[in-house]
Amino acid sequence: MRSKYFFAEPSIIVGPPDKPIVLPSEDVCFVLTSQQLETMNRWIMILFSTFILSACTEESRNQMFKQADNLLGKDLRVSYVADNGNIVKTWTVRDGKVTSEKDSSGNAVGYYYFWSNETGYVQIPVMRTIIEEIKQ
Repeated sequence: MRSKYFFAEPSIIVGPPDKPIVLPSEDVCFVLTSQQLETMNRWIMILFSTFILSACTEESRNQMFKQADNLLGKDLRVSYVADNGNIVKTWTVRDGKVTSEKDSSGNAVGYYYFWSNETGYVQIPVMRTIIEEIKQ
């Protein structure tokens, strides 16, 4: 890599001022203990959470929790289906999660992503996938 260097006439370079700069004394001074900081952080998180939840309608909150509950923390059987309707391959997800992107209506689109017991990481198209909960 080649670099170009440009030089300036020493007379046009401005140096620091000759006299010392005097800054005003501190404008605000306070002492905050770690306990006070922890309490303040807790209140900020409560206010932030309240704001976020109040910004959602009850219907969207229910939909969000329902979707998360459907695909999180359960034993699942995920199957890939061919054009003729036959199951090509099946994976088991134990106490894990299956994720996907959602469209504006909340429907899964694109691909499902999950970690299977048999093969590890798997990515399969939503349109050709069947997800079943394994009842024990």
